[in-house]
Amino acid sequence: MGSVIPNPEEIVLNGTGYKEKGSWRTDLSWTPAGTSAKVDIYRNGNILGSSDNTGEFKDITIFKGGGSLNYKICEAGTMNCSNEVTVQF
Repeated sequence: MGSVIPNPEEIVLNGTGYKEKGSWRTDLSWTPAGTSAKVDIYRNGNILGSSDNTGEFKDITIFKGGGSLNYKICEAGTMNCSNEVTVQF
């Protein structure tokens, strides 16, 4: 019948936005963690950087006022990505 390629685990991303001294902050958390050594973090479609796959990341911005940011994470160097999360400020 051929070999079955296992589906990668679905990554579920959550985000919480808040302001600290007027600047936007986002706490990201995801499960499962540790499925790869690193994850690539995307903000508004652009790669923000890589982080250890610990299941959490804090985005500290210099943005102020009101608005929103979109986030997703992917296992580093792969297309195995989470859902997108929109955080409102």
